[in-house]
Amino acid sequence: MPTTNLTEVEAVLDTLATPVVIWDLDGRVLASNEAAAALFGYSRAQMRHVRRDLIVHPEDLQDVQTRVSTRRTGDRTRRHYAQRIVTADGVLRQCACSAAPYEYDGQIIGTVVE
Repeated sequence: MPTTNLTEVEAVLDTLATPVVIWDLDGRVLASNEAAAALFGYSRAQMRHVRRDLIVHPEDLQDVQTRVSTRRTGDRTRRHYAQRIVTADGVLRQCACSAAPYEYDGQIIGTVVE
């Protein structure tokens, strides 16, 4: 795991108006910003415990799992895609996402999604 303090990473992410989440390959939030918490309808503290399968619309989970599988094989391709999410209060939202690998020590350990 990165030795960088993820609180410091979140402080940098909070300078952005765009919602950003860094997911590990198992779907756990490594870091996020206030804009992402607001989009998903969770508090910042709750975001630390949210799993990707709670946010991604159930019908889109297979597509997400496919993208994660390609990351696991070392694919560093940046992607742009539409993604449906379900907020904390059950509202369905359509998002335009961009994703890039999150690396530490030359290994892909997650995905940065904005």
